[in-house]
Amino acid sequence: MEALVVKLGLRIGLRMAQKRWPLLLVFVFFLFVAPFLGGLLLFLAIIGGANALNTAVPETWNGQIPKDVSPANGIPQAFVAYVQQASETYQVPMQYLAATALHESAWEPNAYADYAGSHAMGLMQFEPETWSGWADPYTRVDEPDTDALRISQYGGYGVDADGIWAPIGTPSRVALTPAELAQLNVACQANQNQGCAPYASPWDPDDALNAGAKYLHTLYLMYGNWPNASAHYYGSSDKAAVQDYINALMRMTAAYILDTPPVALPDGGYWPFGDAKLTFTISSGGWTMQATSNDDNTPLVSEFLPSLPIIAPASGTVTWTTNGNQTTITLPLPNGSTLALQFASRQGMKWALAQNQTKGTVAAGDIVGFLNVTQPVRVSNTISTLFPSGFSGGIVAPPGQPVHTGG
Repeated sequence: MEALVVKLGLRIGLRMAQKRWPLLLVFVFFLFVAPFLGGLLLFLAIIGGANALNTAVPETWNGQIPKDVSPANGIPQAFVAYVQQASETYQVPMQYLAATALHESAWEPNAYADYAGSHAMGLMQFEPETWSGWADPYTRVDEPDTDALRISQYGGYGVDADGIWAPIGTPSRVALTPAELAQLNVACQANQNQGCAPYASPWDPDDALNAGAKYLHTLYLMYGNWPNASAHYYGSSDKAAVQDYINALMRMTAAYILDTPPVALPDGGYWPFGDAKLTFTISSGGWTMQATSNDDNTPLVSEFLPSLPIIAPASGTVTWTTNGNQTTITLPLPNGSTLALQFASRQGMKWALAQNQTKGTVAAGDIVGFLNVTQPVRVSNTISTLFPSGFSGGIVAPPGQPVHTGG
């Protein structure tokens, strides 16, 4: 009897399956096949997006200044000291950092982009997660963490650049009222900073510029040159948009470079140090060069002395080698010889060469790099070949005419 029941059940089940097999196939598809295909498509999309971002990186900019770019006429005075500080701390050219701030926010500390899921804040348009670190549990979608110690712990790029302390959990937007911040700082100090932390806010211009420099320098080390760093700072998989961003940024950088413009020598070639007066004192085997102690430059040039453009005097090979904490670069001179510059490694920032390059070819007038000339730089004796009537040091004005471009 039991066997008969089993056989009957199997026959009924088989007939039902034969009649409803399309429904069973649909059921199996949605239960097993669809999730697999969805996961596969998601995986391919992620890989495709990553490849799109990586392949969006442009070729290294060659350092030449477009002829239709005009000088930027300086950084807004309220931000000059902050840009200088950020440049020296994180070894990012002032002109490039200033161009990034100009492009990102038009120098507006309160700039806020709230669209398509973006919540970009302040001068450097930081997203809360980038500012605080993606794993920081104290970050909200529209509010970054402001505890600089905690931000560092979670790998964020936010920094406290001005030494302000505030109670832990103080919202970032308080940075819009400096008077309130000062009061919070005084209160923290009065309580030996108990319950307080270094305060880092993307709305604070000093914090924002230093954090931006920190982030750009990190990307530069990761991706090899400044245009690549900018591509990833922008962070889009849209190749055309990334290229447009970089092109605009490089033109703005060139505008700030023209604030200390290249100087064309009377007999051809270029003066290596732009339109800046520098003091040369004789030393063993050459000269020591530094910005004049009495700041004998125009206010505009003085802004950029911590990041003075180094210009190729002639076309040829440039080298950039670092040994310990000392760096030596050689520049081609119009007479076929070379000019050697030696300085503490943190004083120099590459531009024409990629981060891992030690040698490359440049054209006369190209921007080789940037140099902090507020600190001493050793210069080889071949500097005298740029002065046909003789060279005796002292305060040296550029021996030629500044090259002005644009309107």
